[in-house]
Parts: sequence; C-alpha cells; structure tokens
Amino acid sequence: MSDTIYPEGTIFRANAPITWDGMAAFQAALAPFDVRLSEVNIDSLAQESLARQIHERGVSSIITQVRLQEDFVKKSTPPDQVIAVIASLVDALGAKATLDLVDPYAFQPSKFGATIHAQRLVNAIRPALPNIRSLSIFYSKQGELFDEAVAAFETALGAAHGSPNVRLIRTHDFHDRFVIADRDRGIYIGTSINGLGSKYSLADFLRSGDAASVSSTLEAIETQSAASESGAR
Repeated sequence: MSDTIYPEGTIFRANAPITWDGMAAFQAALAPFDVRLSEVNIDSLAQESLARQIHERGVSSIITQVRLQEDFVKKSTPPDQVIAVIASLVDALGAKATLDLVDPYAFQPSKFGATIHAQRLVNAIRPALPNIRSLSIFYSKQGELFDEAVAAFETALGAAHGSPNVRLIRTHDFHDRFVIADRDRGIYIGTSINGLGSKYSLADFLRSGDAASVSSTLEAIETQSAASESGAR
C-alpha cells in the first residue's frame, strides 16, 4: 500500500484507484492513532456541486456557456483583421436587446477617412445589430470632421442588417473602450477604432463585476444627459 497511498503534509494522496478492501485496511491501520479518515471522491464532489448549483440557480446556469478568451493584437496588424477579432467577441456576448459602445474617439476618423472609419465601426458591432433595439454610443472627442463622421456612420448603419434606435452621448468620464451587451456583460478594447493596428493592444471579456460597474456608470451618464436635454428645451 505504500506505493499507492503516500502523505502530503496532513493529507494522504492516492496515485491510483483504491478498492473498498484497500480503504478498510488503510482505516484499520490508522485506528491506533485516533485519526479520522475522510474519503473525497472527485466525481461525487462534482456531482454535488452541480446539484447545488441547479438548486440555487436553475438548470440554465450549467448549460449557459461563457467564452473566456483574450486576443492580443500585434502592431501593424491590418485594421480589418482587428475588426474581425472585435466582431467575434461582440458576437460571443450574445446581445439580445441593447448594446453600448464606449469609445472617446468613436467619431474621430482615422487617416483613412470618415467613410472607411464608419464602416469599420459598424463592422465591429455588426453581429449584434439584428438582435438589438437600442444602440448607445458614448464618445468625447468632437473634432472638425465630427458631423461628417456621424453622417457616414448613419449611412453605414443603415446599409447593415438591423435598425436599432441610436443615441449619441458625449461624456468625458471614460478613457478606455468598452462594448456592453444588455447592461450585463461586456468586452474591453485596448485601443480606439481609429487606432486599430497602429499599436499593440488587448481585447478581452470583462469580469461580471467590472461589466456591472461600467453599466452603472453608463446609466448615470444617460440620466444626467436626459436631464440636460430636458433643461435645454
């Protein structure tokens, strides 16, 4: 038995399945030392955990898949290739009703011009468009080409499948870029759409707590914006 069961501190670990006879012999050997033997079977433990989760959260909690992935985008990667990476992450979010895009430079066209910039912006969120009824874009930079960039975006969005209600909200509360689905889950994008491929960047899913924090901030900004618009009338 010494080859099968060996100590690791206060725990005895088995490197092979132990028969019931083997367990009985091991327990008998421990009896003179007043040591309590507890057997933990990983399969049983997993079954108990699943049963507890189903009881507390329902069956859907174990059949809903969450994709855990991060994409590191190298410098000089073609912008359209980076857009494809972002689109795949947006698709994985599975937006059902609303989508929020947070990008300070959302309407600050790159050197490629307003039309190409707008098309890339739409392509990045295209997987969500058929399913959502509301699209909010939070931006801060408003340069000389702002009106042209917005018009180009509206044209590109109109040509895409889906016609959500669009709201543009200017805010200076964000430095980073996010896409939030249904105010519940989201992704982080390491660079603005207009700078894709020009620097090393990272795109990754947000933790649920971080997504909730961003969503809460967006709701507060929306409330403040609505109040300002109402007061200006």
